[in-house]
Formats: sequence, structure tokens, C-alpha cells
Amino acid sequence: MLNFKIDYAALKDVKQINNIVNYYIETSGANWAWEPRRLKDAKRWFLSHDFSLHPILVARAEGGKVLGYASLSPFRPKEGYWPVAEISIYVDKDYHNMKIGKMLMEKLIEDAYSSKLEVITAWIDSENKKSIDFHNKWGFETIGELKNVGDKWNTRRSVTIMQLSVIKK
Repeated sequence: MLNFKIDYAALKDVKQINNIVNYYIETSGANWAWEPRRLKDAKRWFLSHDFSLHPILVARAEGGKVLGYASLSPFRPKEGYWPVAEISIYVDKDYHNMKIGKMLMEKLIEDAYSSKLEVITAWIDSENKKSIDFHNKWGFETIGELKNVGDKWNTRRSVTIMQLSVIKK
């Protein structure tokens, strides 16, 4: 059994986080970037997060290896969108089916409920049925699909838009 814990990311984790996301950029439609993210851009992304509203979590194995990460990022730059965040979850390709994504999602939603956020959005490649099903299990609702709005490897892609209300009741 793999031993890991969920923790808030630290600057020292950025290189490992970046390696994980770059794998998906280079090999899948899960991320529509065309080029791998540079480390300096990953550091800028990390430093732009206010962890009280937009945390970055890691699943960390004994010894410090990052097995996956999850983040809440600002949804849009305009102030009117402030109570809304966009979620990202990526698990290292060698550690799928070990409850890492589940544990990351659980903690991220817990943090969102105790913050001032009201809605978490997920923008998922419409062909990524596993991710859509995963988000459904956590109460995310599909609210629409933007058809053929993206491009990856010269193929038009559609995005499924999901949301979860995290307003305290």
C-alpha cells in the first residue's frame, strides 16, 4: 500500500508539479496547451495563488515525491467573478487508481466550503469521460458544453463545463 499525505504545496514542489502537468500537455487532451509549461511560468502560477481562496494541494509520498496535485485558481480576472474558482487535478501517470485524486478532491472541496468561495467550475475535455464521471461523483453538475472551441494536435475539441456550489448552508 502506498503511503502518502495531502498537504499544501510549497515552492519546492513546483518542479514536480510542473513535470506532472507537462506529461498531460505532451500526451493527452486533458490540457490544451500546445507546448510544455516552462518552470519559470509554473513558479509564477504558484506565486499567484492566495491559498486562503485558491489553494494548491499535493499528494506527497514519504521522501517528498509529489504523486499528484490539485488547485483552485481564479475563474476570470474581473472582480465580479471573485467567488468562483476553477479546479484542476492531475495525478502522476504512475500512480493512478490509488485514491490520490479522491483524497485531493476531498481536501480541496473541504477547503472551498470553509472559504468565501461560492462555486467551483471544472472545464473538462468532452472526450475525457473518466474525469467527467469523477467530478459527477463529487456533486459537480454538467451545465453545458462549448463545441469545437479548442484545438489540440490539429483536432477541434469541445469542453464540458461543470460546477459545484460550495455555499455554506
